[in-house]
This record gives sequence, structure tokens and C-alpha cells, in this order.
Amino acid sequence: MGGQTVNEAISLADAVTQGIVPTSLAAVRKASQRPGFPEPVGLRGAAHLYSSSDLRAWADTKGVLIFASGAPDEEWKTWPGFSSYQASHRGYVRSVDRIGRDQRPRKGTLLKARPGGNGYPKVDLTRDDGVVVTLEVHVCVLTAHAGPCPPGKQGSHLNDNPLDNRWPENLAWEDKPTNERRKFDPERAAGPIAKPVPPRHPKHCVRCGHEFSGNGKRCHSCVVTIGQGSALMLRGGAKLEDVAAHYEYPSLEGIHALAVKYGGYGQPWSRRVAATLRDKLPGRRGRRSR
Repeated sequence: MGGQTVNEAISLADAVTQGIVPTSLAAVRKASQRPGFPEPVGLRGAAHLYSSSDLRAWADTKGVLIFASGAPDEEWKTWPGFSSYQASHRGYVRSVDRIGRDQRPRKGTLLKARPGGNGYPKVDLTRDDGVVVTLEVHVCVLTAHAGPCPPGKQGSHLNDNPLDNRWPENLAWEDKPTNERRKFDPERAAGPIAKPVPPRHPKHCVRCGHEFSGNGKRCHSCVVTIGQGSALMLRGGAKLEDVAAHYEYPSLEGIHALAVKYGGYGQPWSRRVAATLRDKLPGRRGRRSR
């Protein structure tokens, strides 16, 4: 067991709860399947146990790629010139509820960052003057929480991980010589930087609120329930528009497809045509009787 004592053994769930690994349980479980994650030191029931010091070292040196959001202490702030957006001190950027340029209300949402060519996650934002610009996430976070960049400074990641955009733990305005000296410090503990991957916020189903992975805005369980319920309503004579409104589904074609797929409503068009042609073929019934 690598010389670890029982008291140092901890489950991944406990590591997330205690803040040893600052990410969601789903994210750290996924990371545990990748190379470089600490090896288990024991078992507690069906749960693997890990050395708490190994987990802490992994989080510090390798960098956690998916950071938790929605924590009670998460603080969101806007910054000058971008009143339609806020940045979290945990490293996220979101839009806020607002009136669009077409005078229609717009619902705020968390923005999905994309990796830039230099490895730094970026987001596309619209300034208050209507100009669309691309900004690095760490610049948004620093500007919102530490103020505008002072002259001669630049945004720095203290652990050299461009995906770790937490403030103040890992972000600071520094001059370039200081930033470069830290990178090449022979006593620097940071290991190889992981391949850049944009931070991914946990997805929650718009219907039940449960966290899920995959495409769309609804979890698979809710999709099946909607399909089965829609089929029942359609068989009962309800209009497709009323069914879609009942389940708050935006597409009439989509709600009909779910009713067919999961509720067995009707038959696909190709099957109906095939059945009609089969019945009209000369001698078809006779061949069946033989």
C-alpha cells in the first residue's frame, strides 16, 4: 500500500467534500480513469480509497481540468465595458438576463469556453458598444475581481496551468520577467501541464434538474417520459401544439418524433407505405395462404 496508513486513506467523494480536489465528484471519477491519477491504496466497501496527500499533490501539480461551480461562496462580478457578462472567482464566465438589441428579453447562461492556440480558454463577448471581441477567460476573471490590468503587467497562472482560472489561488497581474522567472525556477514543483481542454460546466436537465452528460437539454429519463406521455395525449385526441406546450418542448417535429420512438405512437411513414403496397400486390394474399 505504498506505506500509507489507514488514517490517510480517503474516498473520492470525501476528497471532493473536504475540498482536497476542487472539482465535482463526476469529474474526479472521470479523471481517475486517466493516466497519471494516483493509485488506490485500499477499499471501503465498493469504494476505492486514495492517499489524501497524493490527491492533494495531484490537484496542485497536474491541475484539475473541471472546476466546481455553483458553490455557496462562488462570487460573480461584472467589469467595465461588458455589463452583459459576469466572471466567477472559480473561473467561469456567464451572460446575465438582459434586453437584446432587438428589444427582446435574453436569458443569461453559462458560456462555453474553447481552447485557444496558446492553450488558454477563450470566450466570445459583445462589448457594450456592440463590438464582438474574443477574450481569454483568465483575463475576464482577473479584470472582474482584481481590477483592470495595471500598466506593464499581464495575467499570470501561478501554477502554470492555463486551465486553472481560480482567483486569487492561481491568478495574478504580474510583470513578464516575474512570470518567466517562476516558469523556469528549478525548484518549481509543477509537473507537465496537461493537454488543454476547455472547462466544462456540469449539465443539468431543464426538466428534472438532475446532472447528466450527453447532448440536448434534457436527460434520457425525461426524454423517455416525455415521449411516452406525448403518445398517450396524442392517442387521446390532443393537438400536437398542446402536447408540446404541456411538456414545454420547443419543436413540434421533435415532440412527435419522441412520441413515435418512445411511446409507439403511429407508424413511421415508410412502414405505412410498405404495408399498403403489400396488401395491393396481385396474389399476395394467395401466397400467404399457401
